[in-house]
Amino acid sequence: MYSFAALSLPAQIQTGALRLMSWLILIVGLYLCFRIRFFQFRRIGLWLRVSLIDPLRAPRSALGENPLKAAFAALSGTIGTGNMAGVACAVSLGGAGAVLWMWLSSLVGMAIKFSEIVLALTFRKNGEGGASLYLRKARFGRVLAPVFTALALVTGLLMGNMVQSNTAAAAVTLALPNVPPLAVGAFMALLCVLLSNRGMRGFTRLSGTLMPILCLVYIGTALYIMILNADALLPALAAMLKGAFSATAAAGGAAGYGISAALRQGVGRGVFSNEAGLGVSPLAHATSSEKEPVRQGMLGIFEVFMDTSVLCTLTALALLVSYRGEACPLGIAAVAYAWQSAFGRMGTYIIAFLVAAFGFTTILAWSNYVNILAKHLFKPHICALLAPLFPMLILFGSILEVDAVWQFADVANVLTCLPNLIGLVLLAPVVAQSTRRYEKSLYHEK
Repeated sequence: MYSFAALSLPAQIQTGALRLMSWLILIVGLYLCFRIRFFQFRRIGLWLRVSLIDPLRAPRSALGENPLKAAFAALSGTIGTGNMAGVACAVSLGGAGAVLWMWLSSLVGMAIKFSEIVLALTFRKNGEGGASLYLRKARFGRVLAPVFTALALVTGLLMGNMVQSNTAAAAVTLALPNVPPLAVGAFMALLCVLLSNRGMRGFTRLSGTLMPILCLVYIGTALYIMILNADALLPALAAMLKGAFSATAAAGGAAGYGISAALRQGVGRGVFSNEAGLGVSPLAHATSSEKEPVRQGMLGIFEVFMDTSVLCTLTALALLVSYRGEACPLGIAAVAYAWQSAFGRMGTYIIAFLVAAFGFTTILAWSNYVNILAKHLFKPHICALLAPLFPMLILFGSILEVDAVWQFADVANVLTCLPNLIGLVLLAPVVAQSTRRYEKSLYHEK
């Protein structure tokens, strides 16, 4: 790996950015929870049924894809290295208590993602929707929409490919030391070029088939680790509760630092993982054949639940029970160790495969997002000039020092969230009205 020290950001900028995003997500998420009257809690049975059962009976229509496949396409853009390396960073820097804040971010993140998708389908045009479109309907939309689109485009070029290729290269190198990181990046870049021309609809079909299999493999292996370390499970849960409000954390000793670090890392990594607030996953949801915005919004609730409440939690617990109170290192090496402790050398190969597969599906999702976002900003000939930049940054990300990659990704995330969260607050009445209308229709059906 190359450090490229000149490209690094001051630590204060990254810390300040994560702190700002943490509080914004919690405040805006809580506000939206009140506006939809905590729909994600009141209707748990409904959104689970809509997410897991109803879409299986919904055929593809002329409008777009099966709603569940559209949700898995969005999920493939969120489930990636953040669920593994990102969680390891959170636990290492914020302590076990970061996991509790990650849970909290997922609870309010459900309301944020729900609102994003409801707005995306409400203002969808020709099977295309997202923050770039719904922000135009908000007050100050002429400013918010282009600013968001430009920032999301930069985020896609930094987080959507460089972080993924960097972590995938590190995981593969751990399993196969003779394989250079650049070779991993080159392979992923080539695959991206070959598959990205299928467009959003083609990606939706591919991810709708691949993601459930990858998720089942990851969940099954993580549960096996916890079964082997069942005696350490209760102490790990106790450490999460204690660490969330402890005065000190893994990386700090000053009074009050622990709570701040746990909150910052937990919420920050939770947002990095589930992308609630970024406003990009609605681009995938907009390809759905679903006509009712609230029903598709419930798939967004399931998306956050699956990504953070399930997968990130499983990663954190697997790390905590494997390290048993010892310091957890940064990066994917920590996750590889946890799996290796349960599966032997095979565990390293399992993680290398899963990280590469999850990372690549995220790269493929973001390549489609970047193409759509670029079309919203530039004329076709400019988009054609930008097209080679995405695979080039996959290559660059694979050899960059991990700290530099995460620094730029964190700052890019915060900047992208800002205009989108402002728009969500301004458009909250639309989401609240749609939710009330849908719930009234349920009573009429009865």
